[in-house]
Amino acid sequence: MSLEQLAYLAEIIAAIAVVPSLVYLVVQVRQSNAQGRATARYAFVQAMSDINLLVAQDKSTASVWRRGLESPDALDDDELMQFWMLMGQYGNAWLVMYQLHQDGMLPENQWSVVRNDILGILSSSGGKAFWKMGAKAFDRDFVHYVNALLESEEQPYDMLAR
Repeated sequence: MSLEQLAYLAEIIAAIAVVPSLVYLVVQVRQSNAQGRATARYAFVQAMSDINLLVAQDKSTASVWRRGLESPDALDDDELMQFWMLMGQYGNAWLVMYQLHQDGMLPENQWSVVRNDILGILSSSGGKAFWKMGAKAFDRDFVHYVNALLESEEQPYDMLAR
């Protein structure tokens, strides 16, 4: 076998060796993407759980939340501060979930839960007051999305329904 033939053989072997490497990289990228989606799902559950537990575990906080949603004018200054802080926590969580959804990291079935919360909470009297005052604190794309959602004909759920 000549030196030229050996060079061709080496090129063929090298080309064949590249295929398993590419397959391995494809598998690794898919696993990394799946891990990223799982992390986003966990972040969704954790963020919503943390905020909801604040309200659920303390009757006075639940009272501030309920009364704030009904009419923020009925709250004293300290309660109003608590209500705005709770609304801000929801807003920040919604923003992150919106961005994760836009990046394809939060699936539609989980995003629909966030979307329904945005619509339900921001359609309340207190939610409208918060959004009117605080929307400028959020990312422009998110604000446009929320404004379009609130202007839609879609009926929100009533968090205060008894």
